[in-house]
Amino acid sequence: MARMMTIIGIVLVITMASTYLYAKKQSGVQNIKAILIKLDVEDKPNMFLLLAADGSINRFGTGAIENTDKDMYIGTIKEPVFNELQSRFNNSWFEKYRAFIEENRKGKQCKLIIAVQNADGGEAGMQLLYGTDSVGLPTEIKEFTQTAVSLTNPWYTRQQEMVKK
Repeated sequence: MARMMTIIGIVLVITMASTYLYAKKQSGVQNIKAILIKLDVEDKPNMFLLLAADGSINRFGTGAIENTDKDMYIGTIKEPVFNELQSRFNNSWFEKYRAFIEENRKGKQCKLIIAVQNADGGEAGMQLLYGTDSVGLPTEIKEFTQTAVSLTNPWYTRQQEMVKK
């Protein structure tokens, strides 16, 4: 759990210091033990997803631009969701998109942060700025983020239903 808190620290460093890359070390993709995806729309939290190899999961929001669900759900997930998401991650993204800023952004301003923590303690992150009504995210990043949401939606929906009861 302490190491998962470190990945949250990465997000704060990236956001508060307005840096685009924070990395102590980068190891191979096979060593990733936690993945964080955070989306802000118009500087307001829209979605947060932290998924760890041990099955720990924290999530709020759907990623939809007009998201209204701000409740954070924390627990564990038994499905092999982490392994599936990890298999879709590509370390080369840190080189290609570590400081992605879409030119001529139109629409609502979005900031997507993706950070990973490796088994050896290394951490890396990237920040992507784009507009809702312009070209948007690079295709592979968009697909990765959508996959993360899709893979965790069954768990997320169960959490929402339990709270309603």
